[in-house]
Amino acid sequence: MSQTQPDFIRAHRHCARNREEIARSELCGCFHCLAIFPPREVTLYMREAEEEDDNAGSTARCPRCPVDAVLGSASGFPITPAFLRRMQRYWFAGTQRSARIAQTLEGDPRATGAYTVALDSVSRWRQRPFDPLDDHRGVTVTFADGIPWRAIFYSYANIAREAERNRTSGENLHGRFFWEPDMILVDEVSRERIEEVVAHLIATGEFAAIFQRAEQTSAEG
Repeated sequence: MSQTQPDFIRAHRHCARNREEIARSELCGCFHCLAIFPPREVTLYMREAEEEDDNAGSTARCPRCPVDAVLGSASGFPITPAFLRRMQRYWFAGTQRSARIAQTLEGDPRATGAYTVALDSVSRWRQRPFDPLDDHRGVTVTFADGIPWRAIFYSYANIAREAERNRTSGENLHGRFFWEPDMILVDEVSRERIEEVVAHLIATGEFAAIFQRAEQTSAEG
């Protein structure tokens, strides 16, 4: 399997015919239910189609689900909640779509025509001059199927500015917390940085976990 593919895709082959690998592992995890457990708890195995009927089975099933989505640490991949969640999003949830888009782009998720990135006009949000180090931008990413996906990019400095404003206005418990739907924090909200982050999220399969499908809206690049 190509090393250019994300690790959460390459790891998938280790969930089949993995009895011996599970036995050599110190820790196991299920990328369906996200449970983490010692290998001694894996007692259920299923036979693959080509295996003999009297075979005890070689593919582990999760002791909690039980789905054949068990990964052992002997695979060389991390058995952590974060990594299992990335696998779950690709193999069992909506991020499968965005990750597979990245796979078709031959290693460059910013290939021409794959998608467009449109930035909301900053003038509708603020009167002060736009500062990419201290501002925020609404972003719409549209793929070839015409479906727009939305998120808001905040710079770290702008979050501090918003928190200070809320301390004065009393909003969000006088600045004790801050949130926005589909929010991404970045060091700067320049087009270059936003496009870089979008490309990275598509390549890693995390795009659909952060961006949300939206109705078609007008946006300016």
